Amino acid sequence: MSKSTNNVVGIGEALEKHTSRQIRLLCLLHLWSTTLDYNQNEMDEAENYEETMRNFFRDLNQGLC
Repeated sequence: MSKSTNNVVGIGEALEKHTSRQIRLLCLLHLWSTTLDYNQNEMDEAENYEETMRNFFRDLNQGLC
């Protein structure tokens, strides 16, 4: 993404498509020394991780773990 090529996604635009938790997970899933690319593949990974965590805590609350 580059501002000069006009393909920058702002926070507001990202929040229209994804939850704040998903965006936080996207940031947390990357090393600080690597470039974070906002794309659908990366967001799918964050969404899948969120679903895994949600299922784990649901199962934990139900006494299944």
